[in-house]
Formats: sequence, structure tokens, C-alpha cells
Amino acid sequence: MTPTYQEHIGQFVVEYLEVMNAQRQAEYRLNGIDPDNNWHLTWSFSSMDNAAEQAKIDQRNHTRFCTEYGCDQWKTFRARDTGAPQVINRQINGIW
Repeated sequence: MTPTYQEHIGQFVVEYLEVMNAQRQAEYRLNGIDPDNNWHLTWSFSSMDNAAEQAKIDQRNHTRFCTEYGCDQWKTFRARDTGAPQVINRQINGIW
């Protein structure tokens, strides 16, 4: 039996979108992924104020890091209301 765990995600989430060059966007599209709507979850909260503040912090930190050290990919962060908290059952992959 594969081990599982429950992931609890708050109603208000912080997500990022990778800003890609044209070649990488084309590769994503060839694989059936819309690069303009491929948001990734990073944080979740029970209040929009906390999510919005974290999105600002993440954007500021990412911009500062990329400006100082250089990045081959930039990210855009946002806070979003998902409508309700969620519980997702996940499988644990790998050797434990």
C-alpha cells in the first residue's frame, strides 16, 4: 500500500507564474500546457490580507534576488481567493 497524507490548503493562496521566453512557451504548448495560465501554489492562508502581504514579500524578494544574482526565469506572484479551504489526499512517492 502506498503511504498517503492530507494536505490542508487555506482559502486564500499565493501563487506564482514563470515568465518564459518564446522558445520555452512553445515547448510548454507542445506538451499541452498553457504557459500563460500555469500558476504554482506556494502558500495558503485563512485571510486575504495575509496572502496579499506574502505575495508582495515574495515578489520583492524574487525581484531583488534576480537583480542581484541574475535569473534565467522571472516569476510573477499573486494572491487569490479559491472560494473555500481544501483538503487534498496525496501519495508519498519514493523510498521511506
